Amino acid sequence: MKKLTRVRLLVLLGITGFLLCLTGCLEEKETLTVYPSGAGTIHVYQRLGDQLSQMITSFAPKDKKTEAIEEGFYKELAKWQGVTAWSPVRATMENNRITYEATGYFDNVNALKKTDGDSVQSVTWTSNPSGGFKLVWHGDNGKKPQPLEGITDEQQQQTDTMIEMFKGLRIERAAIMPGAVDACTGCTEHKDRSASSVITGDDVVQMLAMQKDYRARIASKQITSAKANAEFIEKTNKLSADLEITSAPGNVSAEFAQFKNDYEKAKKDSAAAGTAAKIQGAAAAGH
Repeated sequence: MKKLTRVRLLVLLGITGFLLCLTGCLEEKETLTVYPSGAGTIHVYQRLGDQLSQMITSFAPKDKKTEAIEEGFYKELAKWQGVTAWSPVRATMENNRITYEATGYFDNVNALKKTDGDSVQSVTWTSNPSGGFKLVWHGDNGKKPQPLEGITDEQQQQTDTMIEMFKGLRIERAAIMPGAVDACTGCTEHKDRSASSVITGDDVVQMLAMQKDYRARIASKQITSAKANAEFIEKTNKLSADLEITSAPGNVSAEFAQFKNDYEKAKKDSAAAGTAAKIQGAAAAGH
């Protein structure tokens, strides 16, 4: 569990846990590709759980289900700033699960940002004196975790339910650098030009189990709340690391030339599809 900060993960557990209990598993992957100039793409992929997919479509009239699926994705894309064009954008439903997929093009990765409530992702991109590059993918969150306190029987039952329902969760953040990755902090794995961080349902279950144990010990007076919180934070300090990657210079001139062609096409296709207006409309409807 490296990419999400400790604070962000605790907020995930505290706020979206109930939603995930209702909706089942979620698969999400964001892949950032950056070229030496700082231009590049962000590829967004989501596969929603059965129940959430059904909830999204069940409230829409029979002849408006496709629009409801697409609107949900445009709301997601509206969370991103610094993207010049989104193309292609696909929102489909197969085997009762909604799948979202889109590629966003940008000129300056340092202007790229995703704001989701109080959670903010941003990127810092710099050139190293050696000729290589450094990328820091920040995953900050403005909210503080609620302090651990004693647990009631009802809360314990809710935690047990959440532990079961987080199965199938998978959240990945991946970055593709111009050259081979030299070092990576906060990574689950890295190979060649790629580095990534993955959080799974098992990771969240481990966190929930730790919370449950501390709360039970607080309730039985085996440990004070202050000591429990201090230990819990110390044990999860590794979660606070951002995804920090350094790479060699590399040689991606041919790939970058193809990127520029794809970028120009994406601008035209996005304009023809009215994607920007759809994103703005979905964002306005969500407020």
